[in-house]
Amino acid sequence: KTQEESVSTKKTSSSEEDMKCKKRNASKLSFSSVTIRSYAMTLGDNPSVTLGPPLTIEWEHFDSLTTSLDDYELKRGPSRNRASYKIPYILREQILRHVGFGRA
Repeated sequence: KTQEESVSTKKTSSSEEDMKCKKRNASKLSFSSVTIRSYAMTLGDNPSVTLGPPLTIEWEHFDSLTTSLDDYELKRGPSRNRASYKIPYILREQILRHVGFGRA
């Protein structure tokens, strides 16, 4: 073998060992519980909102619930599509009025 081939082989060998080590370590990671936190909504500053006021969440949560991962997976609903995460501007205005903001 040339010196270059030897170095190349060692890199591959080392790389393969790194992958095996990562797989072993990854298999040791597990979760047993989930904590769900609730945050109040407030007026945001997101410049990408094209109509109506933007919303954001407060820094501090006001409620939390811890449950086992298995219970969470059994009780959670189906995954939502991306469009369902958008809050219509009229509803955003209503949310802000409810928490004390008024029209300027």
